[in-house]
Amino acid sequence: MYILAAGVGFGFLHKAIFGLTAERLGNGLRRKLFHTIITKDVEFFDENRTGELLSRISSDTQVVQEGLTMSVGMAVTEVVKVVVVVIILCYYSWVIAIFTVLSLAPGIVFTNYARNLMEDSGRMV
Repeated sequence: MYILAAGVGFGFLHKAIFGLTAERLGNGLRRKLFHTIITKDVEFFDENRTGELLSRISSDTQVVQEGLTMSVGMAVTEVVKVVVVVIILCYYSWVIAIFTVLSLAPGIVFTNYARNLMEDSGRMV
């Protein structure tokens, strides 16, 4: 019961911290983009429509903000899970912990290598 309560509490903190961080980053990005646009010359606004620029400010920064929230949050969560599992394994048996880490390492390396190969072959098409 205590572990469940702690998991819920830490889950809430995780979502709250990453949500606030993403909002701040998105706000900063919008402000920088807006400042950059309003300091442009008049010729820039003759070539580009103002409504399109404002749409870009809102939609593109929203996409970046959501990407930061999801990607960074998931990465931190997974790293913490791996560290906790290794600590628990070390508590029970350091031999099992070393064996587990050494047996997982080639799989992680191979997965990254295969992903890079797939991305490279996708760019060539």
